[in-house]
Amino acid sequence: MLYLQYGNQLGTRNHSRLCQKTCKICGDKHFSRGLCQKHYQRLPENRIKQHEYNQRPEVKKRHREYERKRGQRLDVRAKNKEYQQRPEVKAKNRKHVREYYQQDSKARARKSEYNRQRYQHPEIKAQVLAYQKQYIQRPETKLKMREWRQLPETKILLRKLSRRRRARKNNIIENFTTKQWEAKIKATNGICPGYNRKPHHVGKEKLTLDHDPPISRVPKGFIYTIDNVNPLCGRCNCSKHARIEQPITTRIANFVNHTQINKEVKPCKA
Repeated sequence: MLYLQYGNQLGTRNHSRLCQKTCKICGDKHFSRGLCQKHYQRLPENRIKQHEYNQRPEVKKRHREYERKRGQRLDVRAKNKEYQQRPEVKAKNRKHVREYYQQDSKARARKSEYNRQRYQHPEIKAQVLAYQKQYIQRPETKLKMREWRQLPETKILLRKLSRRRRARKNNIIENFTTKQWEAKIKATNGICPGYNRKPHHVGKEKLTLDHDPPISRVPKGFIYTIDNVNPLCGRCNCSKHARIEQPITTRIANFVNHTQINKEVKPCKA
């Protein structure tokens, strides 16, 4: 009797092991309808039910509380930080953010407004300034800035920004475009008309903008047109200072005509 009872139990166990169902997709443990729990939840009807369940207020509150507590765990923080430091994750996040703000103009406006209000707080402002000072003092940053300042397009940009700053400071208006100024420089063929010197060749990249009349002698709100600015080399522009001389445009035109006949201009250090 004992043998029969033991044999029946053994046979029942073997039969249950042989008849145990598995997922027909991945072969994991069976959950329902021939699928494991992961693939069962991916069915369309189950997704709809799960979405409706997750929209309940009490379920949302429970999920938020769980995520808050989970985010405070040190192991989870370390794992997230390590994941965000991966190069492929950084590239993916940068690409996503760039595409998002390029496509949505309202998002760009919201971001700029948020940053403007955020930087008004004294604590945030102090943190940003401290980080900027620390970043500028790095050796690799100094090397990059030194190389960047030596580029020709960078020099042109810095001169333009300096000119704009002076215009704002002295409350004057420059009513000409960059293309007009570049065309005027191109017409000189890199020749400085000179101040108390003979005209000399310095190159187009070394010609600077000279205001005529000088900024220090005009009233506030004065409008400079393209006819009120002239190209001079740095040395002549500094030596001229705030003096008013004969129209430089006339000297430039005369000298350009002269050089077209006699195409020999000796270079001179500016």
